[in-house]
Amino acid sequence: MTENNKFTAEKERNSERFYKAFENITSGAIVIDEAGRIEVFNAAASKIFGYSEDEVLNKNVKILMPEPYQSQHDQYIENYKNTGHAKIIGSGREVSGRRKSGEEFPMHLGVGETQIGDRRLFIGSVVDLTEMRALQDQLNSAQRLSAIGQFTGGVAHDFNNLLGVVMGNLDLAQSELDPDDPVQKYLSSALNAVEKGANLTQHLLAFAREQRLNPHSIDANDIIRDTAVLIEQSVGEAVKIELDLADQVLPVHVDTTLFANALLNICINARDAMDGAGRLRIRTSLENLKNRRFVRDGEVANGSFALIAIEDDGHGMTPEISLRCMEPFFTTKDIGEGSGLGLSMVYGFVKQSDGFIEVNSDVDRGTRVFIYLPAFNQSGQIARNRSDEEKSLVRQNKRVLLVEDNADLRETIVKMLENLGYDVIAAATGDEAAKILATGTEAVDILLSDVVMPGDIDGFDLSRLVADKFPHIRVLLTSGFPDKDTGRPTFQKNAATSAPVLRKPFTVKKLSMALEKVIRTDGSTKK
Repeated sequence: MTENNKFTAEKERNSERFYKAFENITSGAIVIDEAGRIEVFNAAASKIFGYSEDEVLNKNVKILMPEPYQSQHDQYIENYKNTGHAKIIGSGREVSGRRKSGEEFPMHLGVGETQIGDRRLFIGSVVDLTEMRALQDQLNSAQRLSAIGQFTGGVAHDFNNLLGVVMGNLDLAQSELDPDDPVQKYLSSALNAVEKGANLTQHLLAFAREQRLNPHSIDANDIIRDTAVLIEQSVGEAVKIELDLADQVLPVHVDTTLFANALLNICINARDAMDGAGRLRIRTSLENLKNRRFVRDGEVANGSFALIAIEDDGHGMTPEISLRCMEPFFTTKDIGEGSGLGLSMVYGFVKQSDGFIEVNSDVDRGTRVFIYLPAFNQSGQIARNRSDEEKSLVRQNKRVLLVEDNADLRETIVKMLENLGYDVIAAATGDEAAKILATGTEAVDILLSDVVMPGDIDGFDLSRLVADKFPHIRVLLTSGFPDKDTGRPTFQKNAATSAPVLRKPFTVKKLSMALEKVIRTDGSTKK
């Protein structure tokens, strides 16, 4: 073999290695000549753009580009050949590509240059960023939801204190007037408005995961069956409801009322998305999750979960709307047609129940909401009913140590307690209350304390202090967000220091019933 033949054979082998390497790399690889014609188009590029190699060979590479890149490409190459000025050759940047279907997508493009003989070739490396961009958008949404939740919880707490002052004084004003006094109707109207405001803050607390739960172990299928009648009445006859429930028991530990409300909210949203007519399917199953990532929450789930899926065939949502649909007050409905709090309440309930939620939606193809709740196995026992506690408005002639840092609200609660027949000692902080208890100069039967207060001692600390040193004193806590995690163990997680919590704002009636219940837990209260 002559030296020339050896050189030719080696050149052919190098060329073969070159093309094999291009064919097997995982990123899209495209080689074009100086005129922009495609000479190499590997399998990864075919997968990204949707074209086969035969469809693009010898075609101008600009067919893979949307505007304005497509119109500018030939001019860009010509300018580079004439001036040597390169925009992206030797570097990389994020641009947009165009698939065979016409879909535009984000991609990272790196361009290199090589010389083979007297030919100059450009080598493009393409990475499809569609999935990564979607994940980033979802993570941003999760972070935004977390930030909004923290802000919302704080606002709702402060607003509850204001409503507490208004509600308490309206209630007191009504008690001072004769039942037939014409002013009563104005006070009743004002009280109704305050209660609506209190419900609004409760919705916000639900989103912030700070609502007080009353969980029970129950079969998720039972809740759905019980709620189905209410759902049918709410969505109307034009919506066909299909139940596809699992044969086995799906034991979950949830607040049954809030679970039913969550189902109802989702179904009403589905009805609106279907313009009042269509098919609504609710199905359940037991799912065993292994390292399942829920990107909206930035969390990974493992274990057994009850899946509740609600599917409609409505007009669906765009990806942008789907990402924001859980935010409070975000709505696509016209003014006056929706508050934008329905799905945010659902989100808060699911997260507070240690569950996960996914929303998949396609424009003109409907929406699918998937709720995953932890499945519990408590010796196969599923609670079917909850007994109602007997309530009364009996006045208790006891002494109450009231601890509330908001001066206006403190004054209002003092009046409410005195009207109920209690003796009252008032303190502005936990530190002040601790000193009153330590002196022993004032006989105290009941500690009524806010949870979150300034100073070194909060309601949690006072409750533990009473349990340790003054076990005869009963404790009732109040808070605008009763399950707020203050960095200390909550009473719901530590039965040894457990104390009931009365949510703000409250009426005289609710306060009276809560205090009576606290007193009954000990049978009698010592003086």
